[in-house]
Amino acid sequence: MKSLFVICFSLLAYALNIYLMKRAASEENLKVKASHYLLLACLYVLIGAELNYLAATWDWPNLLLLSSLVLMSVIAGSVDFFSYYIYELQLLVFTVFNIAVIGINFGFAGIFQSFLGMIAGLLFYGAIYYLAKLYYKREAFGFGDVLFLAAIGIGLGWQSTLIVGVMSFYLALILIVINKLFRRNLGLKSEMPFGPAIALAVYLFVIHQDWVIGFYQAFQKLVGNA
Repeated sequence: MKSLFVICFSLLAYALNIYLMKRAASEENLKVKASHYLLLACLYVLIGAELNYLAATWDWPNLLLLSSLVLMSVIAGSVDFFSYYIYELQLLVFTVFNIAVIGINFGFAGIFQSFLGMIAGLLFYGAIYYLAKLYYKREAFGFGDVLFLAAIGIGLGWQSTLIVGVMSFYLALILIVINKLFRRNLGLKSEMPFGPAIALAVYLFVIHQDWVIGFYQAFQKLVGNA
C-alpha cells in the first residue's frame, strides 16, 4: 500500500512539475526540450525509489509529510532552475496538504510546531533578503525563496528548518562552482537560482539525514583539530 502511494504521489508531482515548466516557458518565452523531460523523469524515478525504500521504516503520517516535502521541493527547485521563478500557488497547495496531515495526526502541538517552523523560515531568509536589498541595493535571492523555506518550515519545525536554511548556502556555493566550471559544456546560464540549493538541502536532510549528521560531526572534528 505504501509503495502504491509513493508511485501515485510521485506521478502526480511529476505531472504538476511538467505543467509548471510549460507554464513558465509560455510566460517567459522559454523552450522546454526533450532533455528536460528525460532528466526530470530520471530524477523522479530516483527519488521515488528512495522514498519507496524508506517507506518501510516510516509510519503513515511521516510518509505523507516527508514525501510531500521532498516532492514539493523537487518541483519548486526544478522550475526555479528552469525559469528563475517559484510558483507560490504550488507551495500553498502542498502547505495546505501538510497542515492537514499534521493537524489530523499530531493535533494542536503539531500545528504549533509548524507555525514556529514557518516563522523561523520567514525570519531567517526574510532578514537576509531585506538586509541584502538595503546594503547591496539588490536581492541576494528572490522572495519566492523566502516563502519556499517558510513552506518547508511547516513540515520540518523550526530547528530543522534553520539547519536546511544554512545547508542551502553551502550547497549553493558548490552549485556555483560547478556552474562556473561546466557552464559552457552544459549550456547553463551565468547566474544560478537559489531554489535548487534549497531543494537539494531538503532532499539530503530528509532522505540522507545520516550522511548530513556524519558530515557535520566530521567537520566539527576537523575544525576542532585545526
